Parts: sequence; C-alpha cells; structure tokens
Amino acid sequence: MLHIHQLFYPNALGTWIDQDLTEISNGPQALASGLSSFAIGENQYLFFFGADQHVHMPSYLGLTWNDFDATQRAGGPNVPGSSLASSPVLIPQPSHGPLAILYAIYIAENGDLHVLQDDGAWSDQDMTWPVPPGVGYAPDPGAALSIQGPGQSPLLTFVSGGHVIQETLLEGYWILAGDLSAMAAGALPPGAPPQPPGLAIVKASPGGLSADPSGVYYIGLEDQHVHQLSPGGGTWGDVDLSRLTHASPIAGSPISSFPLGDDEHVFYLAQAGGGTLHVHQLFYQSAADNWDDEDLTEWAQPWEQTAVPPAVAGGLSSFAIDDGQHVYYLAEGPLGTLHVHQLFYPNAGGGWIDQDLTDISGGPQAAPNPSNCGLSSFAIADGQHVYYLAPWNPLGPF
Repeated sequence: MLHIHQLFYPNALGTWIDQDLTEISNGPQALASGLSSFAIGENQYLFFFGADQHVHMPSYLGLTWNDFDATQRAGGPNVPGSSLASSPVLIPQPSHGPLAILYAIYIAENGDLHVLQDDGAWSDQDMTWPVPPGVGYAPDPGAALSIQGPGQSPLLTFVSGGHVIQETLLEGYWILAGDLSAMAAGALPPGAPPQPPGLAIVKASPGGLSADPSGVYYIGLEDQHVHQLSPGGGTWGDVDLSRLTHASPIAGSPISSFPLGDDEHVFYLAQAGGGTLHVHQLFYQSAADNWDDEDLTEWAQPWEQTAVPPAVAGGLSSFAIDDGQHVYYLAEGPLGTLHVHQLFYPNAGGGWIDQDLTDISGGPQAAPNPSNCGLSSFAIADGQHVYYLAPWNPLGPF
C-alpha cells in the first residue's frame, strides 16, 4: 500500500518537513506510477493514480488538503497507471482575475491519450480520436508525457511511433502542433507528401522525455544518446548531445531540464563504476557556446552525511529559483531503503551540495517506481514542494 507524501521546505521555517497527504486528504492508496503537480498562486494541485485505477487530485486551497476523484467526476476511463502530465490554462477576464482551467493528461487502458478537464465542471476527452478529427496519435507503450504551461496554449510532448509529437490547445481541443522528429529530419508533418528519400528520422525511446522553453530532450531508441530537438531559423533541428559530450544515459533514464537565462540544464542518470548510478548534468554555457557533461554525484559535497550515495531509477525533478538550482532524485539508503535526495547548487557559491531529505525531514523511505515518473516538484512564494510515493506503515516512518 502506497501513500502520497510531500517534502515541504517552508521559507519561514528554514528546514524540510514531511507530510502524508494520503492521510491528511483522506485519499485512496496510490499505484506505483506517475505524479504531476503545479501551483496557481498559493493554491497547490497534485495528480496521481489511485489503487481504484482512477486519477485523483489532492489540492490545497489555503486550509487543508482535500482529495478529488477526477476520473469519477469526469466520467473518464480507468487506467492501470502510467505517466501523467498536468497544467492549468489561465484565461484573462476583464472584470475578475484569470479563470483557471485544470488539465490532467494520461494514457488510458486502451492506449489512448485522455484529458480530464475542470472548467467549473469535470469532463473527459479522448485526445487520440478527438472531435473534430485530425490528430489521432497514440502514445507508445510506456511513453513519458511532458507539458509546458501554464498559459493559454500549453504544449504537450510525447512519443508516438518513435516520433516526438507535440500537441497544443486550441479553442478547447488538443490539436497537432507538429511531428518534431519529422520536421528535424527535413520531412513535412503527417498529411503532407512523404519525406524525401535519404532523410533519416532519429527514433525516440518512449520514456525519458523533458520539454521546456529551450527545446525537447529525449533518449534515442537505437543509439541510447541524449538528443535535443530545438527550433531555430524557422525550423526544428536535432542535436546529438551525447556525441558532443560523451554522455551515456542508462536505458530508460528519466530526464529533467530547465533553461536559466541563456544557459540550459539537462539532468539524467548514467552508470558509474561497479554498476552504480550517478546523476549527471548536461550544461550548455551560452557565453562559450558549449555543452559539457558533469557527474553531479561525484562532484557534490555531502550535507550532514558521510558520502553522496548512488542514485536509483524512479524519477527526476528539477527547477531553478532565486537561491539556486534544485534537482530531486531517489538514492540508496541504509539497509536497502530508498531516500529522496536533493542536489542543490546555491547561487551564493560553493558548488553542488547533496542533501538526504528523508533523513532531514524524518519522513518514510520512498517506494520503488518502475514508471520513472515518481517525483514531482515546484517552488512558490511559501517555499519548495516535492512529491513522492512511500510505503504505508501504521507504526510511522521507517
């Protein structure tokens, strides 16, 4: 039995605390699958798959956490658990604050993409066969979902048939924004004449995907290289970052990324000596126009611990705020347990620091997560928020 937990760093308190959101919200047990979260102002929203095979949304609207069964309210299909993407769409209103419409996107039991939408009343839409027709892209099995938002036109990115596909929201419907893989190879999007001979499309692995304003990062299906799809000069291009930096992610590695000014930061897992896993960063320095690969597990200094432990596959999440850069991952703990760790690069200087947030907060060990999407995070005015899955123990943390 799994519970949803929050690691919360209140700026007013200055340390990490752990909260069992399943217990607080009186929600259901969770499946070992994807998590997705966002905030609108101080209001916080989290999406996960319950043991009832429904998408649930615990939310904090200023008083306490409450659980909402989004699948039941929308009449959507059951789901055995997969990756999740979520985003609000903020629509300006002349006489009030912006209207927030909430979207949760997931892969249903039949393999179709579905979106649960809350615009005052929950509804379900099958994105793979939308009305009007025109998209029809089914995600590959095990596909990761990545969404850029909030805004009036968020972008959803996923892999279909080995191609990196983007869809966007237009007048209430998700429609094709582009087949980025075909566009990067010089081919036209589907519906146009076949691509010219001799143009090779780099196939993408379904898992390990991150989209941010600088581009889309994915792992190649055949070469197991980290690639960047980015727009430039009116078209899309594919850059093999592993060829530039010798980056070697493990098969199925999660990816997390963010831009910072004109620089770009991409995080993934790679195998080190002895078969252990390390967290790596691909770092683009715009001033030097150069990509570098950095082994953060090797470089980081441990905080109140003897050493930086090996990482464990299960998820990566990251963001940058005024105080520095934050990367969250799962790591080996004592006696075969899993702990949530933070790699923190303070803007004040001193280099990367590794912190065992499970130890600091006194929270429970984390649960293994085969979906590789088992971490989600954001920062707002009150502090930093990290969500993960933990085995339920009636005797308390262990």
